[in-house]
Amino acid sequence: MTSTVDFLRVRKEPLTDSEVVSSLREGEEVMWTGAAGPANDTIVLRGKTIIAPWYQIETGAGTIGWVFSGALATWSFGKDLPYRTCLQAFNQGDFSQFYPFLDGVSQQASGPEQVKVDQSGLRLRLRDGKTVQLENDLEVGRNYKAYQYVGEVGDIYVIKKNTRGGSSFVLVHQETGDQVEVDGLPQPIPMSNSLFCIGARLDQPGSYALTIVASEPRLLRTVFTQTFPEQYLVGVQWQQSGLPTITLRDNRGDLSTWRLVRGINNQWDLEKKA
Repeated sequence: MTSTVDFLRVRKEPLTDSEVVSSLREGEEVMWTGAAGPANDTIVLRGKTIIAPWYQIETGAGTIGWVFSGALATWSFGKDLPYRTCLQAFNQGDFSQFYPFLDGVSQQASGPEQVKVDQSGLRLRLRDGKTVQLENDLEVGRNYKAYQYVGEVGDIYVIKKNTRGGSSFVLVHQETGDQVEVDGLPQPIPMSNSLFCIGARLDQPGSYALTIVASEPRLLRTVFTQTFPEQYLVGVQWQQSGLPTITLRDNRGDLSTWRLVRGINNQWDLEKKA
């Protein structure tokens, strides 16, 4: 498992006021011992309220302690878009650097000929020269939208949208201007010829949602979405086909494993493994 928060505190007991025994940097990988705290906790991370249990983990240095599982991802940043790296690139205004992404795929912050940030929002230049404008709402007393350009994956612009209720990501196709909004950083499925993005989040208190977005030559579309009530993500494994197998835990502690498959009429579906 991987820390998604910089300086994530590792505590002696599964409590927010317990003694701190260590801390994790964003992207640092740890081993989950399989132990979970007796109760869920509610913590605000990056403007979003997350309800999740505490996990006992072992760090690379051998320290054993407890961390809030809502700050852990089940994939490494070799398969994820680094939040801190992208945010630094945006804040520094450096749109020329390349960052490692995944086996031959690079995430690039584009130059000023492709993207422009101003007070009214974010303008993206499509490949045919047309522009797409994402408008910020800055009126006092209303929820505001603050768009930040964080990167480019294949044919997709990746935009972070901050509101007073939290944050999400908007994917914009560079050829068509098609837009899809997902919660959580998009990530490609390994070994997939076309880019799929998975948005995973706690949809409602104590629920896990899975969204899959397909990027095709001239199309960006959501191909699958499903919510699992009162479930928590335990792990994601990748099949040889490049599709995920997802393990969830319910409030009773029981585990269930789901496999993404092609269903009737070639539609995506989740199949529960026996």
